[in-house]
Amino acid sequence: MDSPSDPGDAGRSSRDAARSRTSSGVRDFGDLVIDSGARRVTLRANPVELTKTEFDILLLLSESPGRVCTLEQIYRNVWKDEYIGAANTVIAHIKNLRNKLGESPRDRGFIGTVWGVCYKFAED
Repeated sequence: MDSPSDPGDAGRSSRDAARSRTSSGVRDFGDLVIDSGARRVTLRANPVELTKTEFDILLLLSESPGRVCTLEQIYRNVWKDEYIGAANTVIAHIKNLRNKLGESPRDRGFIGTVWGVCYKFAED
């Protein structure tokens, strides 16, 4: 079994790790690990308690790091309903999710804002 300090892993980026582990339902982004099968999230090896909606938003955004999702896309994919201008609902859930991930408005965390468009999961 390889150890974390194995020289063979030195060149691997967190995106490579996520890509290689996605098939098992686990997305590894370094400090943040999302297990879609178990619906579990850990941050720096500590569990993060998320609501169903928060988890679904995080899962959607983390599917394609760097890809921008509009409020409408998030709403339709998470709530499985027609978007009826429920921007405040999505924004409130994103805010709660960021707080639970320990992100502040000034840091560059896992969930980025693209002004005038919406949100994206951070790239490496």
